[in-house]
Amino acid sequence: MGTPSSSVASTATAPLVRLVAESPAGITRDALMTVARDRYKRAPAQRLAVLLEQALSAGLVHERDGLLFVGDRASQEAPSPQDSGSRHSLRAIAIDVESAVRTTAAAPHVDRRIFQIGAVRIGTDTAWVTEHPRIDVFLSLPGDEWTIRNEGLRERQQAQAVAPRTALERMHEFCAGTDVLVAHNGITADFPMLDEACEREDIPPFPGDRVDSLYLAHCIWPLARSHRLAALGDAYGVNRSGLRWHDAADDAELLARIIERASHELAGWPAPLHAIVTSACPESPAWNLLHHMACGPEGPGKECGPPASWDLSGLSSVLTGQLTQH
Repeated sequence: MGTPSSSVASTATAPLVRLVAESPAGITRDALMTVARDRYKRAPAQRLAVLLEQALSAGLVHERDGLLFVGDRASQEAPSPQDSGSRHSLRAIAIDVESAVRTTAAAPHVDRRIFQIGAVRIGTDTAWVTEHPRIDVFLSLPGDEWTIRNEGLRERQQAQAVAPRTALERMHEFCAGTDVLVAHNGITADFPMLDEACEREDIPPFPGDRVDSLYLAHCIWPLARSHRLAALGDAYGVNRSGLRWHDAADDAELLARIIERASHELAGWPAPLHAIVTSACPESPAWNLLHHMACGPEGPGKECGPPASWDLSGLSSVLTGQLTQH
């Protein structure tokens, strides 16, 4: 077992190690930095350079003839060797945050700090999901001027809160190996707050392609009266019993159940319509998530079929047939 310092280094450098692992033939420093800046847009270039040096010092990455390769220890301390390039299953994490808000004199006149993060593993890699199904962490706040209005959450935060860096490192360990990070209204709310929290602690952003489930909800249920999580759950038969409102862990659990329900909805679509979406969005993390889950634990296989090619006549025929049913 590694020392505490090596464990922290492994957690912090894991995103860069994964990027190097994606290039088994090797990758130059400049190319790695270009890919990293594109993947982790909020991470400062200087911080990425420091993390690379830490990965080299820890033996997680090594350099030969101007190219970077994954080191021998990376397979032990970095994310699972069954990365997205060598397995057919899909790993995803439903995540939610609760935050305290304080007004400020300077624009944008509001400052938010996360005090609770909840996350639930979902997807088609059942062994990975059952290994550590969910996590719930409370973060300490900068001072007494930060108020948590919900009394129950306030009492739990006061009893369970740890330093933000400690909480975020625990979340990094939980998220290791994920392909997708999904949050409801995540593009506007959760993802920016998580990125800002990581940036304050000099920790890389959480791994995985970002998916906003609000987008999927509008696509799957365009006529829903409301696309808020609780309303969707009630409208489409998702069990909400035992889940508390505005609790990050329970909201993440509800999100996981709603994504599962949406995947069942997609599985029930007529095969030609399903095939059109699969063909039109082959690189979409959002649709790939639903597609994998709709196909079941084995993921997309022969029964789901490969992406099809569509000409204008075939596309028109399928869509016309769908529209005549409404």
